[in-house]
Amino acid sequence: MLNTRLSLRKGIGTKRWICVAIFTAIALLVIVFCILCYLLKRRAVVNQGSDETNGENGLLALLSLDPSINMNEILNDWNDGARFSVISYTFVMAATNNFSLENKLGEGGFGPVYKGKLAGGQTIAIKRLGQNSEQGIPEFKNELIVMPKLHHVNIVKLIGCCIHGEERMHGIYGKKAKG
Repeated sequence: MLNTRLSLRKGIGTKRWICVAIFTAIALLVIVFCILCYLLKRRAVVNQGSDETNGENGLLALLSLDPSINMNEILNDWNDGARFSVISYTFVMAATNNFSLENKLGEGGFGPVYKGKLAGGQTIAIKRLGQNSEQGIPEFKNELIVMPKLHHVNIVKLIGCCIHGEERMHGIYGKKAKG
């Protein structure tokens, strides 16, 4: 009789350990699966960013290369709502028809300005950093900080920017009907 009780307890204890082991294994598999999904999604976002644009981190990295730029100022302004989109180079090329001469609006100290169209039909202006631009990165930085904060009928709105390899900087602005 005593032997039977011990073997029953032993069987219940063994079953309990098997259940705990199975539950732990399933929990670990779920955690590993979630981590893999997160890493794959993060990798896809990073790869997309390096393919199309360098994204916000690439923008900040590029701007930090210039010693005349106060990165704390940019980060503070970024946190204070100076927001804009980082737009893909593919989008910029499509919107300007590969920077065609037909779409060139003019030339400024920053470089050439092109018109483009959004998918919804809105006309935009895209400033392309000229290779001989003397203002370069500091002017671009100032526009990224100041333009999102300005709201006036005679000032175009900064929609976003694009950075792509040697095609380093593009400012994308809403275009005025007669501008």
